[in-house]
Amino acid sequence: MRSKSLMTLAVVVTLSEAAVMRTHSPFENFVEVIVEEESTLVQSTAESWPCEVRSWVRAPDLAPSGTFPAQARLALNGSACGDVVGWQVGLRYKERAIIKKKSTTVEFPVKPEWNSSQQYQSVDWNDIYVVNGGMRYMDNHGEEMNRYNEALQNPKLWDIHGVERNVFDITQDLPLESNGDMTFVDAVVPFFVHVPDINLPPMEENCFRCLGAGSDGEILNAETLFEYYHLVTLANGTVLDVPAGRSGFLPSSRKLPIEDRAYGAWPSEMSFTSPRNATSKASDNPRDWMEFGRNAPACDADGFAKFKMQIISGYTPAIQGQNMTINLLISRTGNGTEYPAYLDVKQTNERNITWAHNYIESEEAYDKITGVVSSPRRRRWMQGGREAGRMLVVKPQSVLEKDRDGKINAARGSVFTFDDGVMPWNGGDFRYDFGFDQGSDESYEVAVEVPIHYNALPPYETTFEAIKANLVFTLHTKFRCQLDEFEKETRQALESHVASEDEEWTEYQLPQQASSKRNMILEHYLEVPIDILLSSDNSGGDVEVKSYLDPESLAPILSTTSTRPAHYPKIGSELRKEGVDELRKSRFGASDNERRRKGRGSGRHTQWEANGGGGWAHAAKLWQSYVEKRRLQEDKTGSFVIQA
Repeated sequence: MRSKSLMTLAVVVTLSEAAVMRTHSPFENFVEVIVEEESTLVQSTAESWPCEVRSWVRAPDLAPSGTFPAQARLALNGSACGDVVGWQVGLRYKERAIIKKKSTTVEFPVKPEWNSSQQYQSVDWNDIYVVNGGMRYMDNHGEEMNRYNEALQNPKLWDIHGVERNVFDITQDLPLESNGDMTFVDAVVPFFVHVPDINLPPMEENCFRCLGAGSDGEILNAETLFEYYHLVTLANGTVLDVPAGRSGFLPSSRKLPIEDRAYGAWPSEMSFTSPRNATSKASDNPRDWMEFGRNAPACDADGFAKFKMQIISGYTPAIQGQNMTINLLISRTGNGTEYPAYLDVKQTNERNITWAHNYIESEEAYDKITGVVSSPRRRRWMQGGREAGRMLVVKPQSVLEKDRDGKINAARGSVFTFDDGVMPWNGGDFRYDFGFDQGSDESYEVAVEVPIHYNALPPYETTFEAIKANLVFTLHTKFRCQLDEFEKETRQALESHVASEDEEWTEYQLPQQASSKRNMILEHYLEVPIDILLSSDNSGGDVEVKSYLDPESLAPILSTTSTRPAHYPKIGSELRKEGVDELRKSRFGASDNERRRKGRGSGRHTQWEANGGGGWAHAAKLWQSYVEKRRLQEDKTGSFVIQA
């Protein structure tokens, strides 16, 4: 719904269609599922209703086998709010995936070429009548591109597949009380969430790279929606669906939903991917203009060095919020003058939309559709759609203190710091300097201490994708022959310089460098999969529970009492084909929620209102604020009791 003073109502039309869905591991139980289900097509009308509706829920993050107190807040303001006759609080968990590929049965339009020679034609720049520097704008090219882009919107050019799994969608009626004046209502009602023995995956805080987009219009995306919402019923039977906040989940650490947990030992000796392995053959990649020049200086053209790494310390899993210490042996083989200069180590997560491999024939095709650039020389800047975000959890005390101190320092004009308290070198969480200028060896023993973020995502699998945790090692190398050349040229410049008498009576300055050449630096990459254990604050215990990927697992229940129910419903395990009007790049993201919740402003820059409801807020962070503020009252009253 749109929470603005004049809210647009909706007419709901139902459609019925049958869909045949295909998928593969880890959702093998649902291969060839045929679903016949009603979907909704929402059409806006010109009718308006003068009542502003805002919704919130605050509740701790959920976990297996628990009962969790929560509070729902509904705020109504407007002359027509008397039309509201009831409301419910709901909690839903949905997943979806969508892929858009070029059709192989039709011919695509030809993209117009940019001819820069036409724009910069020879002109007399000194002509008194020439304006704007003689720039000639290619209006024809712009018109051709508009026609080309319009032609690409032809649905016949694309094969599009969208699918959704509704894991559960539960509601609970809540009382609507007022003092007789329904023009302003602010109701806060407690309720409880009862979670059975089920393990859901951890939620992502933000997913900026969920959407993979290739350079030629192909799209791949997978999304998860785990949110509270309110259903507000009007006297005429209209039901408004109002987002009220996101929920996180703290899974059991014993059995996260992941199929291949082959951890417990480090890989054997591993080789770094070298940019010098790339050939200079022609490529049709439109980003090749961003490539560097030669991948080695002329003085090392006949040399070639390879670099390997071995983890010589015992295997230990990483733990959220703690440093991970490992010992490395980095060795160099081959000839030439290329040697290590420094090493960056960073913990990342890699996303693999496994469902998409039903429609993609190769890993190269997957990289292309997700926008991943395979060249290691561009990889640092363009990781494409493979990187996952952070886990949606409340901030621990140490992080809250750091945030507070950071605001104080910012107000005092102090140096900007990152969330880990120090500015990372070259984008890495850890950096080791080999002392390249002091000498070079054939092997190096390195102790690495990588900070693992408090909200780092552990490895897990969902219905449509798999998340893997990695340590990414970036070895930066330099060439000693360049250093030798530079020292030689500098020495020769000093020896050949004859100072005048006047120069002897000036302030001292460093002599002019004989060469402005900078040492070439190459980046070599290596990824090592790791296991990340949940911290005690983020773990839902160490109990054996069923994964939600098991179709026999059970769904939560909402109620107004803390008594746990004796029976729970089964989760939804069927995959539903999305309707034509549901085939969107994103349906569960923040921007989609903004449209549903705000509806203010115009164009792409929608105005966010300071108090527009809790639609995209983290319900557990609101609960944390509620608990901590009341904890402060303990100092005054001597008692501290949290009530739902």
